[in-house]
Amino acid sequence: MNRPVCVSTGPLLFFSPPCNGPGGAEIRPNIMTKKERAKKLVWLVVLQMQDYKCARSGRTRGTLGAGIEVHHIGGRNNTTLYEPMGQIGLTDECHRGNDDAPHVNQQKFLEWLQENHPIKYRYYMENRNKIVADRDVDLDAVIEAMEAQVNVVV
Repeated sequence: MNRPVCVSTGPLLFFSPPCNGPGGAEIRPNIMTKKERAKKLVWLVVLQMQDYKCARSGRTRGTLGAGIEVHHIGGRNNTTLYEPMGQIGLTDECHRGNDDAPHVNQQKFLEWLQENHPIKYRYYMENRNKIVADRDVDLDAVIEAMEAQVNVVV
């Protein structure tokens, strides 16, 4: 049986049947876990909210946010991980390369956040100490909520 040639749908491919790649070799799709899918959808919502531009510089690279990294303001182990308000899109320079980048100087970054994005700063301050285990997160609810906000098919 001939399978169709794979069509790349980007890094957000959730499920598709196996297909034949160049030379007829079978290619297995990258199947995301619910956790990966939920995080990717949150990232997409963050990028869409920012018009696919860096929140600091206003720049973008490529199309649809290519070159923009989503920074978890509150870290990866608290309730902000699955909330767009707890994340912000930054170019790699603004994320890691400046003196006041969040991975270089967290305090300076938070001062910038407070001045330029007071709602995100307030959300971070209210939720920064709320730790949640992945097993306690309703990933189906996160996926459903984010799919309702995002304008692409995942």
